[in-house]
Amino acid sequence: MVLHSYDGQGFQMAHMLDESPDPFSFETHAHDVCEIYYFMAGRGYYTVEGANYPLEPGTLLLMREGELHALHIDPACRYERVTINFAYGTIDPAGNWRDLRALFYDRALGKSNMTRFRENAAYMRSLFDRLCQATALGDTAGGVEVRIYVAAILAEVIGTRRRDPHAADIPDNVDYSLKTHDATKAEAKIVLEIIGYVNAHLFEIENLAEIEARFFFSRSYINRIFKAATGSSLWNYVLLKRLLAAQALLKSGTPAAVAASRCGFNDYSSFYKQYRNKLGIAPTCEKSSFFVK
Repeated sequence: MVLHSYDGQGFQMAHMLDESPDPFSFETHAHDVCEIYYFMAGRGYYTVEGANYPLEPGTLLLMREGELHALHIDPACRYERVTINFAYGTIDPAGNWRDLRALFYDRALGKSNMTRFRENAAYMRSLFDRLCQATALGDTAGGVEVRIYVAAILAEVIGTRRRDPHAADIPDNVDYSLKTHDATKAEAKIVLEIIGYVNAHLFEIENLAEIEARFFFSRSYINRIFKAATGSSLWNYVLLKRLLAAQALLKSGTPAAVAASRCGFNDYSSFYKQYRNKLGIAPTCEKSSFFVK
């Protein structure tokens, strides 16, 4: 159920509540824009590029475009959250907000996405409450306030990280029992190494046999631990990352055939079908639009 929403001036915001969330409806996905995810109620954890982040009321995650993430949620608990999607240039058009840019871009994929608030948790909640209230003011006035509160939220994240060096730490003894087939810590480490390799050679990898040879594990074992750790098969991960890279090129004006070739697709027909299937739009029709899951 959508409690509050806003779509305008480069921002999409949704405040949502599920009394009985369906854990199978939250698939591994990514966006072509940045995301602020604020957890308000429920029990679960978020996987971002193979790294698991426990969720407690007040936890906030920042994801940049192209970071694959998946929710693991307890269906027995009421689930409430706010998501804000925006192109980075909308909030920092001149690129001068260095501390903010560092939080999104000056880090490895899936690293330091989380911020936990302690003494300022009530203030952060009040900012999100006022952000939700601003969506009822109409496009013009509401748009101005939405931008102000989003900027205030991000400024508070920066301030919290400065004041509390442990705000991004993952606490000990976290319960990750929501998945039926979870990866062990040793397997999760292997998955992170595979993710690092894939992202370094994203457009060069031809098939899973190359991953098998590189890491000395069977294809079935790699797929099992990768699925357990990320919620996605390995090749689906490679495909989504390539499609998102192609999407960024298309939005910058690159012809579809050229974008496909640069991003590792040798067959344009296959690229076209996969693009429509995964992103819901033909590559030749791509414009500056949000891909929100």
